[in-house]
Amino acid sequence: MGEEWDDAALSLLLGGGEREFRWEACSYTMRVADGRPWPLLDDPSLRALASTRLSVQMDRLPIACADARGWVWYKNCVLPPLKVGFDGDGLPLESLSCMLRAVSVDVSMHEAHDVGLEGDTLRPLVHGGCSFSSLSFKTTSYTLKGKPLHLMATLLTRDAAARELRVVCHVISPPITVNARKRHAKPAGHDAGVGTAPEPPRLLPFSPALLERKLEKVEKLTETASRQQIDNSMQGLRAYLSALNIRNKCKHPLFLALRFDSCVGLLYDRERARHPLADDNAFYSMMEALSSVDSLSLRPPGGTPTELPPFVIAVRASHTQASCVRTDCPVHGQSVQLTSLFALPHASTLPPAYLELCELQITQVRRTYCRLYCSHNSPGGAAARVPPQVCDVCDTAHLLPSLPPLCPSEVAAQRQAVALRASLRQLSSATEGLDECPEQEWEHELLVLAEAMSQLCHTRSSAEIVAFMKGEVAEATKRMPAARRASSEAHAHEHTHDMTQQHSGCPGCSASFDLADVDLQHEHVHDSHV
Repeated sequence: MGEEWDDAALSLLLGGGEREFRWEACSYTMRVADGRPWPLLDDPSLRALASTRLSVQMDRLPIACADARGWVWYKNCVLPPLKVGFDGDGLPLESLSCMLRAVSVDVSMHEAHDVGLEGDTLRPLVHGGCSFSSLSFKTTSYTLKGKPLHLMATLLTRDAAARELRVVCHVISPPITVNARKRHAKPAGHDAGVGTAPEPPRLLPFSPALLERKLEKVEKLTETASRQQIDNSMQGLRAYLSALNIRNKCKHPLFLALRFDSCVGLLYDRERARHPLADDNAFYSMMEALSSVDSLSLRPPGGTPTELPPFVIAVRASHTQASCVRTDCPVHGQSVQLTSLFALPHASTLPPAYLELCELQITQVRRTYCRLYCSHNSPGGAAARVPPQVCDVCDTAHLLPSLPPLCPSEVAAQRQAVALRASLRQLSSATEGLDECPEQEWEHELLVLAEAMSQLCHTRSSAEIVAFMKGEVAEATKRMPAARRASSEAHAHEHTHDMTQQHSGCPGCSASFDLADVDLQHEHVHDSHV
């Protein structure tokens, strides 16, 4: 739980300078947990004298508050070590101890109520001193309705007769405002990039996984809780905004437009803003405009009314009073009341300059947001935004993964594969609409198979594999019976094509082709007995 504090930097950040954190003597009545006051030492003069000799020092001071003469601390942070000293020379006090407590002061009743400290709060005084460490607050000022807390050090002595601890004196610290937790600033590594997008982490506030998360509204009306699934509908939107079981719900305009796109639309003013899908900079401009207004009231953070922003979310024009299951759904002249606190305008009430994005455009907005969010949250992805490249596989523009450099053999294999694919495309375009030659198709399929096998078998080239396959066919022909071979030779004709020539024709099948990049010869044998 311990955290290191740079007090000078934080005080400067909050506008407060170095101030003295002074402990002062007090006479507040200290009450125990059951409400009874702590018993006091009988001698009032001795109590007054002892209060001037009790001192407390902190290793580090709390954070100075800028707007008032106060101090700030956090519940989840450990208090700095405290050292208590007491000069008891000449005083008839024995068996002294010190108790450190966090109290809230009731000025009207002149009482200090213990609100609790986490840790060891009672220490004996050895040689006139003791120390406290690893202490933290148990509550916050918000829980106490805005009251500040004080640290109170109480000097105790044990009564020899009653064998009980009695209060000698108190010293109390200045008021400390205790907040729930320290908000850690996100690292600025993503903002230090060279990209043109302004503050990408702030403009990409929610994770894309939240759009697919299963949500439900839970209400405990009776002993059994009722559950309502939050779907993509107007009823689901109302249930999401009114669900008390969903803490820290995201109300960003783009989240509502993507999660509940069946009833919430995204509109932009074509006269003042570019289309958000024009490029990444236009998308960031849209995110900046949406983040600067209250999504459910169309008001800026200050709360003062203003003109409509260039980007607005509104209830879709398809949502009419007749299509809504709620009887209190207003007509188009008013805003649609989602809950008792939230409302959205109807798309039909906006000026004509506002254009609504269709379903396909909303899908593309969703993909763009996911791409930018993943690129900025990946290691080193936000240093400089890489423009999308056209993929040679799907012919679409998107960010390609970074791969390690290839070795020369892999580069040659890739070039061979690209050339093979180009020849396939060229053959397909050249023979389209013509009478196909089966022998020509077989020869080209043989070439494709040989090229593919040569990429796996690095010791043989595609030409060697083709020659090997043709050699097997030739051997089978030689083993044919003599009579059939003679009969076949009498009714057969052979023709050879050099595929290095462009737009060559086959006299046996009247097929033309254009493969300038492939050097291949093939034979056609037509048997009249077949």
